[in-house]
Amino acid sequence: MINKITRIFPEAIIEKYPVTNSGFLCYYDDTSKQYIAIPKQSISEREQLLLATVFKQVQSSLSRLNRSPLQEKWYFFLSGDGELPLETEKRVRFIHFIIDYEIDRSDFLEAIHSLVQEGVTTVWLNETSGLFIELETADHFTSADFLSFTEALQSDFYLSTDFYIGRFFPADRKLKERFQREHLYFQLAKKYIPDEHIFTFEKAFPISLVSLDRLKVMEILHEEWTDIFHNNFQLLKTIQLFLENNSNISMTAKKLYLHRNSLQYRIDKFIEQTSIDIKSFHGAISVYFICIFGQSLLRGEISQTDEKLE
Repeated sequence: MINKITRIFPEAIIEKYPVTNSGFLCYYDDTSKQYIAIPKQSISEREQLLLATVFKQVQSSLSRLNRSPLQEKWYFFLSGDGELPLETEKRVRFIHFIIDYEIDRSDFLEAIHSLVQEGVTTVWLNETSGLFIELETADHFTSADFLSFTEALQSDFYLSTDFYIGRFFPADRKLKERFQREHLYFQLAKKYIPDEHIFTFEKAFPISLVSLDRLKVMEILHEEWTDIFHNNFQLLKTIQLFLENNSNISMTAKKLYLHRNSLQYRIDKFIEQTSIDIKSFHGAISVYFICIFGQSLLRGEISQTDEKLE
């Protein structure tokens, strides 16, 4: 259906999120889970009526979904060409969510009022999905907290909710790129582990490696290598050896000629800075794949530049 629409309307834009530009009419295709935006000058009233019988027309996010100025700024930053809405030295993370049917947003937020507290901004991407944007604090929410939220929503509203708990990132120009990567991980994890409701990088990342095409896999490996290791090959050696020694601190410290406490500090610092628990099974697997990629860079088997990765 999407292909037919683009043949009829060559100027149409197909997006993962609603297009809010006032010069476009936006429709949602439930089959492909995509949004179709068509320039208003390219579509007649009769064609509008026909499209409305096949697709659900999407109204402006400004009036229906994200009502506060801050919500709107975040929405346009993540889904369009807006500027980063905040300047802070604190890191931020995205907590993605999807609910299984459309619900009154005030009811949803009231049900999880303990989550949406000071310092957390709610942004809706469409009628059934959105994210919480959380500034880093000493007592941020854990997977156990979100599990209790999903159970409460199920018992109170018979509402199934899925969460992807993102990592903490600096509030810089690459934040949008990281959001898009996490959104991809979330979609793939939901597809291949449908019985799970709480997802993290540790669980979702290996799924992306086995489900995406080679070029996309190389792209995200390169991005994660840069984000996690910052091209630090000495850090790579430490983390890879730790993982290859089954996370045994004493054995790894001995091979690196380090004091056990010094190595423990480095491992804990790595976990804190990356928001990835490499002491867990899933975290160790995910980071080890990135270590292998880093070793390929070190040996010159892969170029550092994105152009050569393609």
